[in-house]
Amino acid sequence: MRRFAFANLYVAVLLLLFGCSKAGEKAVLGQDLEENQAKGNVDIAVDSDGNSGEMPKITEIVPVFGIGSYDEAVAHYVDWLGFNLDWEWREAPGRPVIMAISRDGVSLMLNEHHASSSASSLVLKVTDIYAFAEEWNAKRPNSVTVDIEPPYDIPSIFLRDPFGNSMDFQQPVSAEEEEDRKRRAPLMRDYIRQQLAGGNPCPTPQEVVEAIGRPLGLAIDVLREFPEYEQATREDNPEREQRR
Repeated sequence: MRRFAFANLYVAVLLLLFGCSKAGEKAVLGQDLEENQAKGNVDIAVDSDGNSGEMPKITEIVPVFGIGSYDEAVAHYVDWLGFNLDWEWREAPGRPVIMAISRDGVSLMLNEHHASSSASSLVLKVTDIYAFAEEWNAKRPNSVTVDIEPPYDIPSIFLRDPFGNSMDFQQPVSAEEEEDRKRRAPLMRDYIRQQLAGGNPCPTPQEVVEAIGRPLGLAIDVLREFPEYEQATREDNPEREQRR
């Protein structure tokens, strides 16, 4: 227990040192604080005594993943996924490692002290998920595929490291697709109203998708606006199983 607490203390200290790498930038910002305030670039807080100061802000989050092997971690994150190994630290030779990795402004810490803790998971937003798939498959052929994640049809790549930690890379839908979905929603409402007005049962999400188009999540969202859908999906509705 003492060793685990000691390891956590080291992680906290190293995270502090990790943030201090930008101390020079912060010093420059401090020198220009008055100028930035005058331009409205800095938020100001005033306490009950009339004292003012810069509003505190959360500027970065650095998740910590537990790992069980230095070599396997480097092979997975650095050699394959293309993260940079920023630094590594051990209390003594042969002791568990703590290391920082980063890519494209996203930072992680890998801690061999936490190898026995429960696995962690992250969702990462990316700009061109197919380019990532091509990069990683070039290093490990046929290792990843881009899946269209339901119910909102999000292109994604789900990866798990050798220690159980998972990373879900997702590419948000394009602005054009967002606009198409906004136009599709009222068409879905009209279709549902027509079905109900004709004396038909409330359509299922899949029936709405077949009539108007994807994604399934949008069809569910629109159907939830109708009390008939709530009634049709109640657990005690005898027709519920028949409609599935």
